[in-house]
Amino acid sequence: MPVHYVSRAHADKLLAEISDLRNQLMSAHKENRDLRDALGVVNGEHYGCSKSRKGISKQRNAKGRNDGRDDSDGTPSS
Repeated sequence: MPVHYVSRAHADKLLAEISDLRNQLMSAHKENRDLRDALGVVNGEHYGCSKSRKGISKQRNAKGRNDGRDDSDGTPSS
């Protein structure tokens, strides 16, 4: 396998590009983490347990005014 040599200037340019890309990646990771944290706070506020809802049963068996009636309207069935 042949070995390719690059000039010192080209190597420095590549190293600077790698450093810049690494800084961009770290910045993107920080921004992603910050956005995830903010989303967690918003979701917690929106979907979290509200103090006003504590103690209220989620399944209430409330009887409506038509629950005891039959579906007949008085006409003979077909």
